Amino acid sequence: VEEEAKDDGLIFRTFWYAFRDNFKQATALWLICLLGVGFLTAYWFVAQSLGGAFGRVYQVTFYFLALIFLPLLALILTGLGVLAGMFFQRLWVWYERHHSHLCAACAAAGKKTTVSDCALICPECGAEQPDVRRVALFGFSGRRPLAGLSPDRHAFRLLAAHRCRWCASPLDHSHRCRRCGRGQWTADLIRFYVKQTDLRGGVLLLVGLLSFAFPLGGLLLVLFLFRPLVVRPLSVHLGAGTRFLVAFLVMLLKVLLLLPILLLAMVPGAGLLVLVPFVGRYLYVRQQFMKRTVPVAAKA
Repeated sequence: VEEEAKDDGLIFRTFWYAFRDNFKQATALWLICLLGVGFLTAYWFVAQSLGGAFGRVYQVTFYFLALIFLPLLALILTGLGVLAGMFFQRLWVWYERHHSHLCAACAAAGKKTTVSDCALICPECGAEQPDVRRVALFGFSGRRPLAGLSPDRHAFRLLAAHRCRWCASPLDHSHRCRRCGRGQWTADLIRFYVKQTDLRGGVLLLVGLLSFAFPLGGLLLVLFLFRPLVVRPLSVHLGAGTRFLVAFLVMLLKVLLLLPILLLAMVPGAGLLVLVPFVGRYLYVRQQFMKRTVPVAAKA
């Protein structure tokens, strides 16, 4: 209990330090967004209050300013997402450093090799690890033992967090772990991996559709769960440039759809509009994932 209390305190301190380091950049970006939205809102009310030709000129200039500002808003929000990812990565690195152990085989040989608690093998000597733990939420090493979980599901959880399915080390985009040198993909594993993301997406969309009977109910569900649970397991295996471009285009589409969604917020089912960018993003990312991993599995 004492050790767990210490861990909780360290996690909170690490969270606070990472939050403090990113607070200024995130706050500046949010202020720009709020100022822009506030200016456009005030401009819209002024344009609506004016009549005649002068009012029509103001309305035309409003649409012109909106066309300029909305892509900028989407770019800023995408940048905020990147900052959030950097913050999460720092927290993950610290957490894993405190949830690892020394390889017994390497220790017997006089080496000190740190191994993650959810790793199947040591990245240095390749020795199988006893008492392997499951992967918890968001790719963190958990406390539950691996017993009872199929190897494919354990591999899915590690790869969904962009970790090697053998030694649980962070992966780059070469589809081969630099630490243990092992490949990640086989044809059977790719089919299982895509099937799991399809299943997650189908269940989430079904629940979202059922909850759309209530205004904005399913909208919130999809906003908070679809990307981390369905899109991210595939997108983490794409290049950084591709991920940023897709995130920006989807954010732009969501911003463009925001006005009709808000105008129809009290109409049951109006939130269905938000599914368009999410489903489109998933289908595109799924296609790119298959294009990148299938040839790698064929060469393995």
